[in-house]
Amino acid sequence: MTEPLTISVTRVPAGSGLEPGPGLVVGSAEHEASTAELFERFSRKSSGCQLGQRTVAIISTGVLDTPDQVMASGSRRDRHGFDVNLEVRDFDGPMAANDQWLALVRMELGYPEEGSYQLTVYETVLRFTDIGHPEAAEKVRTAEWRFSFRCPGE
Repeated sequence: MTEPLTISVTRVPAGSGLEPGPGLVVGSAEHEASTAELFERFSRKSSGCQLGQRTVAIISTGVLDTPDQVMASGSRRDRHGFDVNLEVRDFDGPMAANDQWLALVRMELGYPEEGSYQLTVYETVLRFTDIGHPEAAEKVRTAEWRFSFRCPGE
């Protein structure tokens, strides 16, 4: 049986101290913290999966430009795996101003049982040239990343 993941995307200004990805961190989210705070904490020392604690995975994109968009277009989880489909709409054209940013994609993994897990990210990049119409983007490339982590027993 499969079920979707709860996913959110946070925009973080480039140069704010967070390193661009792509990269993935996994850790315990028992204490309420922003996605950026968790990413920074887990980047210094990933806590990994802790049995009996709510676990999140956070993906960091590369540096993006102001009009670029990132969204999760689908996800699923099964016994020992998590899949997420990311769509990146990349603007290719002149801009009057540009504030670069990173996307932090947060996935709520719940309370994993003891065992080994694989998280697979399927990314589709679409390019658009009319800044007012990102929906007119055309597919440029796809990529797939696989990350493994373990949730140790007590």
